[in-house]
Amino acid sequence: MKSRPVQTREDVVRLARESLRAFFASTPRDPRQWSIRTTSGTTKQAPLITAFKYPAREVAGRRILHCYGSRSSMLANSLIVSNNDGAEHICLALDGSDLIPRLSSVLEEFAPDAIYGYSSFVMRVAEFINESVRGSVTVLRISGERVGAELERSLAGAFPSARITQNYVSAEAGRISSAPCGHLPMNRYHPAKGVTIEILDRDESGVGELLVSKRAEGALPLDRYRIGDVGRVVAGSCACGAPDTFEVLGRSGYDYLKVAGAIIRRDEVERVVRLCAEYIKDYRVEASLATSEDKLKGCLELIVVPRDGERGNVGSHIAETFNRELMMTPTRTLGALVEEGLFLPLSIRFVEAFPAMAKDLKLSMKSS
Repeated sequence: MKSRPVQTREDVVRLARESLRAFFASTPRDPRQWSIRTTSGTTKQAPLITAFKYPAREVAGRRILHCYGSRSSMLANSLIVSNNDGAEHICLALDGSDLIPRLSSVLEEFAPDAIYGYSSFVMRVAEFINESVRGSVTVLRISGERVGAELERSLAGAFPSARITQNYVSAEAGRISSAPCGHLPMNRYHPAKGVTIEILDRDESGVGELLVSKRAEGALPLDRYRIGDVGRVVAGSCACGAPDTFEVLGRSGYDYLKVAGAIIRRDEVERVVRLCAEYIKDYRVEASLATSEDKLKGCLELIVVPRDGERGNVGSHIAETFNRELMMTPTRTLGALVEEGLFLPLSIRFVEAFPAMAKDLKLSMKSS
């Protein structure tokens, strides 16, 4: 039996434009249930704008701190919470410009009992929250980069009373996972209602590209959409009774990685490698998170197959070039993030050669 075709991002861009035109051309909708979501374009893809309907959430009585690190995400998520059927709650939203010393007194007075946000930004904000207030946080709902053991330990240590949950969402698909059931480890999810997960080109361990199909009111009609992540289906029913579980392992092809609030893009790394072409024959980059000086920081290890030359001097030149040139955010280099204490200094390791692999994975996340 011939399988259905796979949807690509180009297909979704076309669908998003069509649905957005239909959204504005039709009868006005209840603004408490609908939102316009746009991607940032920081991964070198054109921004994608979609209209979507979101489900109601139980937020009554909470004091919610939003930690998304960008004004657009901050505003969108605050509106989603504030428009839920008149539920009584208070919300405070932060972005990167708010991380100044006097924020500590503001957060002490606000005294949040729930925090929603991107995992790395939540950890940066935690430095401004005193121990007593952090201990009163009971709900920690995170999203963003994949959560490894080091990040999970740091989150649990910073918020010892919080139940940590994670959602799997995307700008184009909206919610892909259902609400956390409490039985799954990080990076494992149950599909949301109306969502089907398939694995494309799975290897001998069952790992392949995730295909997402979704049929829900107020969402793009996705049919085997290649979302850009790799994962696998987890066999057996969950302790909660859900029959289907899937695990997200990272980006497909690893064209970019998110770590410690920064984005490492393969094309940007390739650009800097070309500046060191007389020293570098081949390379790999491994990203990870580590705790240093009681803070969670990003780590990059550059593994190099060198050309001819003395390795010590070569390493110094390569490190200087990467610190100066490698853009990790739209405005900051690797060197700038190291100076700010958000990343550890670049580590360089020399090898004779890389093992032959079916896939040329230049970027990867190191297990922690």
